[in-house]
Amino acid sequence: MTFAKKIEQQSQCAARKTTNRVLRIDGNGNLIYDSVCTKWVNVTVNAARDPVEVHTKFLGGLQKGASPVIMGGAVILSYPKDGAKLPSIIFGTAIK
Repeated sequence: MTFAKKIEQQSQCAARKTTNRVLRIDGNGNLIYDSVCTKWVNVTVNAARDPVEVHTKFLGGLQKGASPVIMGGAVILSYPKDGAKLPSIIFGTAIK
């Protein structure tokens, strides 16, 4: 199952400066220092979910634009669209 492109704007750090503040010591005994962003840029990204494998017997009732919850190759829930409060399908059964 693939998902439609979801193009959105995001702010990302383009330049960082390392500080003198130690965050942790890694497993090899190296000091890991904190850093702060010194330059932010706005970028356009595709925020669509990665493709997933779903058994065809679980695809019944899914509509284009739906927002499914998938576990182990099965559609557990499906919301009619992103942000919907109630699912339209639960374990393959349509909810009215």
